[in-house]
Amino acid sequence: MTIRVRLALLYGALFLAAGAVLLAGTYVLATRLTWPVLPEISFGQLPLDPVRQRAAEARGFVTAAAVGLGAMTVASVGLGWVMAGAGAEAAQGDDGGGA
Repeated sequence: MTIRVRLALLYGALFLAAGAVLLAGTYVLATRLTWPVLPEISFGQLPLDPVRQRAAEARGFVTAAAVGLGAMTVASVGLGWVMAGAGAEAAQGDDGGGA
């Protein structure tokens, strides 16, 4: 594996780890906060139980967060590839002689 590939994967892994910690913290805060949950009432439907409603919202959050984190991880690996290539070109062009 070339240094460029290793650096791109390292950048992607670091982003994934940081994003996972951020999303886990957000999830914990969002599920632990206590605010009144008012059932949505519409004609012809029974209101949802507040506990079930909160669980459904939490599942929706986790799904959306996982999709977003996955997309951003793929993007960060791509950007890491570009940055690693630029760094490699700069290192190859540097002959150590100073300007």
